[in-house]
Amino acid sequence: TDEEREETNQIMTDLSTYFQENYVQFVDCTKPMSEWDSYIADINTFGYERVQELYQQAYDRYMSEHA
Repeated sequence: TDEEREETNQIMTDLSTYFQENYVQFVDCTKPMSEWDSYIADINTFGYERVQELYQQAYDRYMSEHA
């Protein structure tokens, strides 16, 4: 739905910035892997799990209409 798309875009804007600022630091070893769990927890705080829910709902609707 339009509302789901808007919510997803809003969350992904914040997540994209967070990814860009942090993920590369793990790749180039600037940030230690001991901080990985904290990184994942922060991603979930930004709403990543909600984005997964929204995508799942859209997929389920699509499948029920086209299966």
